[in-house]
Amino acid sequence: MEAGPAESTPMMTSAKVLIVEDDWLVAHELARTLEEDGYQVVAIANNGTDAIRLAESHKPEVVLMDLCLDGQIGGGGAASEIQTKQAAEIIFVTGHTDQVALEAAKQVRSSGYLVKPCTREQLRASVEIAVANLHRQALEAREATCCTAGQDAEEAELSALSEREREVFEYLASGERVAEVATKLFISSHTVRKHSKAIFRKLSVHSQVELIRRFGRRRLPA
Repeated sequence: MEAGPAESTPMMTSAKVLIVEDDWLVAHELARTLEEDGYQVVAIANNGTDAIRLAESHKPEVVLMDLCLDGQIGGGGAASEIQTKQAAEIIFVTGHTDQVALEAAKQVRSSGYLVKPCTREQLRASVEIAVANLHRQALEAREATCCTAGQDAEEAELSALSEREREVFEYLASGERVAEVATKLFISSHTVRKHSKAIFRKLSVHSQVELIRRFGRRRLPA
């Protein structure tokens, strides 16, 4: 990972990322960089078959996919298979810039294309865009399919939150990071994480991204 000028931490963290890369050193450098920026690297695969299996079990929001993988299933084929089974944003990462690689990438809906070696800032920007795409799609889908029964079910779930959990929920649903929530509520980051875990459990979600996907940027009634 090439160094670049210092940047602020990305606004949205906690998104789950699957890395598919057959170079062990590159894969772990990508993982380290993403984890330092607050993302959850749920698994690393070095071939297309494992990538499909791990995506199905971990349900990542973002997949960093090496186009040129060894084995029967290449990066393009694995990405296509993953997207038929779940909503995941694909970012292709490859050391090849030839036309064959570019044409393979075009066959799959993707959020970006990174050429190795990429800088930390390039990686960060690509993942942020991918997460933003997911948020937008989730909010649009929710608005299109919203109905009274669904709203009533959500309200029943939200009513189980304590007063403090409701406060934390509103900030999390607005995309605030843990440190920002702690500052605004005058509590520790540890306490925010504790409340977040309780909120995720009560609302049957596993990450902040999933929370926003389900409930959108909403405020609870007083």
